[in-house]
Parts: sequence; C-alpha cells; structure tokens
Amino acid sequence: MKAKQIIVLTTIALFFAGSVFVLHKVTTALQKKQELYTSLPDFHLPDLNGETVSNTTIDRNKATLFYFFDPGCNLCYETLESLKIRYMEFSDYQILLITLLSEEKVKEFLDEIDFQPPENIKILLDENAELITLMDIKGPPTSLIYKDAMLIKRFDGPVKIETLIKYLQ
Repeated sequence: MKAKQIIVLTTIALFFAGSVFVLHKVTTALQKKQELYTSLPDFHLPDLNGETVSNTTIDRNKATLFYFFDPGCNLCYETLESLKIRYMEFSDYQILLITLLSEEKVKEFLDEIDFQPPENIKILLDENAELITLMDIKGPPTSLIYKDAMLIKRFDGPVKIETLIKYLQ
C-alpha cells in the first residue's frame, strides 16, 4: 500500500511541478512579447512622399498615435472619416497611419474619401509588415498611443475618436 501512495504522491508532485514550469514559460513569453512594444521600437518606413519616417525622426516630446488600418475595413474607414472631419482636434499630436497596402492603393483610397492629410498626419507604408510585426498587430484597426516614447494605451479593435483624444492629452 505504501508503494502505491508513493507513486501517487510522486505523480501529483511531478504534475504540479510541470504545471508550474509551463505557467512560468507562458508568462515569460507574454512579458517578452509585451516588452517589444512598450517602448517605441526601432523602425524605418516610407511615407507617401517617399521620405523615411523612423523612431528617430518623430518628435518624442509629442504624444503619438500609431493607427494600423486597412481601407477595406469598415471600422477603419469610419475612424478615418472621423479623423478627417475632426483633424483640428489632433493638431497638437503626431498621427501615424500605417497600412500594409502599396502607395498606389493608399492614394486611390485617399482620393476616394477625399482626404488630404495635414502635416501632423503621416501615412506610412509597411508593405513588409516590419512595424506590424514589432508591435504584435493582429489586425486592423489597432491603435497605440505613445508619450515620451513609452506606450500609454493600446486598443485592439475599434475605438472612439473621443477616447483617442483623451489618451493623447
């Protein structure tokens, strides 16, 4: 009888130790993934004017909204329409609109919605998914707000313009 108890207790102890080990590995992996985008990552992407925008060229003293969009996404379309109408409320901030699409497709989309971005709004082309990978973007729309090069808030999915403004302030 004692041998069976020892086997049962050993099995329970091994199961518990294995569970703790797996939990530790998962937690560590999630923390490492989050660290990838909690501080502003190193990136270099072209804008629609062919100029390179990077983590060193943006003004780190201004709050910055990184908004990942796709013109085929209805929620993204609605947000961009709101941004177009209310762009003055964003004049004190940097807005980086990032897409996987080509320059040609983005320009067609901008013509379609009649949007000429003001100087503080840049559209970045991430055709190789460089920044999308660094920031662990699962799909559009996704918004990340940085202040002093540190992540303040992340929204995976739709978010109201008022909420974006609140966190940018």
